[in-house]
Amino acid sequence: LMDSSDGLGDCLVQIARASSVGMEIDLEAVPISSAVGQYSRQWKHDPLAFAFYGGEDYELVGTMPPALFEKVREVAPASAPLTAIGRVVESFGDARQAVRFYESGRPSSRLGGFADMKNCFQHFGG
Repeated sequence: LMDSSDGLGDCLVQIARASSVGMEIDLEAVPISSAVGQYSRQWKHDPLAFAFYGGEDYELVGTMPPALFEKVREVAPASAPLTAIGRVVESFGDARQAVRFYESGRPSSRLGGFADMKNCFQHFGG
C-alpha cells in the first residue's frame, strides 16, 4: 500500500517501478468526486488530470490478487470502499511508461496514454 497524496499517477508509477511490473489502468473506473467533476466542467479541465497529477488527496493505493481483493472487499467497512481501477501485468520494458491508460478495454491516448512522472509533484525537483 502507498498513499496517493502526491497524486495517483505518482503512486502507481512508484509501485510499478519498485515491483518491476506494468499497470493497465481503466480510466473509467477511477473514482472522481462530484465536486471535482463540477469544477472540471466549469473550467473545461479533464477531471482525471486532477486525480493523477493534482495531489493532496489522501487515499491508499495497493495491489493484490483478484481473489483476495474480493474477500477484502466483502469485509471492508462501507466507510472505506475498495475500488479496482486496473490490473498488474508484466513489465512493458519501458520504465517511463510503466502505467498505461485504457478506456473501453482499449489503449487510451487520454492524458498522454500513460502516467507521466513529469506531470507529478516532485518534492525536490527544480
